[in-house]
Amino acid sequence: MRFSASGFYFSEELVLKPTAAANDNAAPRVDPILRLATVKETTGLSRSTIYRMMDAGQFPRPLRLGPGSVGWRTSAVVGWIDGLERAA
Repeated sequence: MRFSASGFYFSEELVLKPTAAANDNAAPRVDPILRLATVKETTGLSRSTIYRMMDAGQFPRPLRLGPGSVGWRTSAVVGWIDGLERAA
């Protein structure tokens, strides 16, 4: 587990690695999709708080993955956490 300055935590596999130089033939960086259970664990927020904050424009909206299925980009959740750290 990795802790941020704001006390939120996320597992090391959620941390985005820097991309290679443009002239490298490396594969593009992937932004994994997080399901609700992982977002709840990562942020420490409940489902109702996440959706309430989304309605208030205070939390990133998820992507629709299919009927009745949504997920958040890892970069959006990590960016939200980083924003909390800057605001503190």
